[in-house]
Amino acid sequence: MNSDIRLAVTFKGHRKRKKLRLLIGDNATDYLIDLWLSAAQDRPDGHLSGWTDIDIALAAGWEGDATKFVTALLDCELLEQNGTGYKLHDWEEHQPWACNAAVRSENARRSAVIGWERRKAHAERMPDACGEHAESNAQRMPKEKIDAPSPSPSPSPRNVIHPQKDVFSPIQETESDDKRLIFDHWNAQKIVEHRKLTDPIKRRINGALANYKVEEIVQAIDNYAFILASPLHFFKYKWTLADFLMRGLDKFMDRRVCDANYKKDTGGNGRIQVDRRRPTEPTPEDATPDYGRRLVGAA
Repeated sequence: MNSDIRLAVTFKGHRKRKKLRLLIGDNATDYLIDLWLSAAQDRPDGHLSGWTDIDIALAAGWEGDATKFVTALLDCELLEQNGTGYKLHDWEEHQPWACNAAVRSENARRSAVIGWERRKAHAERMPDACGEHAESNAQRMPKEKIDAPSPSPSPSPRNVIHPQKDVFSPIQETESDDKRLIFDHWNAQKIVEHRKLTDPIKRRINGALANYKVEEIVQAIDNYAFILASPLHFFKYKWTLADFLMRGLDKFMDRRVCDANYKKDTGGNGRIQVDRRRPTEPTPEDATPDYGRRLVGAA
């Protein structure tokens, strides 16, 4: 479930906000925001399917004539008719994070299932592995040696048997689980699928895990997949997993930042403009624009 929504700074003096206040009164903004918050929780895609005028009024906290309230929203182009129902105007464009809540939830569920099944399989194999190594590698000392230790020198360290080396290590397996979870989650997005978790990919994942948690890396992958699939964003370059972890992980860690960086030209409204001189298909080195330089150029 969503925990917040976005609100652009241009909303402060927006024409639609002023018009709605003239139509229904001074508390118009409160009702509108409450409607948006209710939609983010109950209708994250912005389609108010099954909601009547009364349902919309209740979600907004409006206690007057429900038809008057809905009509005012339609007149201000804050609400649209969608067949026999209603939808919030440009909800997907203004609230991409809320709109993608169901996808994030499903991805997180799938990743959790994969991780649980893998840990369960390792746990089931652990007793057999420990027993096998205990029988084969345990060093047995003759009884006379125990009662009367030999004065001979200690054996060389290279000849000492360490049975614990071959025994299952929960810490090592947890690291392996994290690599496999990230790898499987990447392939589930169907951006550039890999057949095998190779050593170069493992090294890149290890490098990412040194700075970020597994959940943060998974979220960055989700953000990248969303930007690629979104018709509202211009960034369409597809990396491999190794290249993404090296080039794109920091850029896609925060959904709101990458949403602003790669948003198509909207003609203002406080968003960053797209440089029309950029190639339509960026190269790997030029795939992500210099956000700070573009801001300076826009000023």
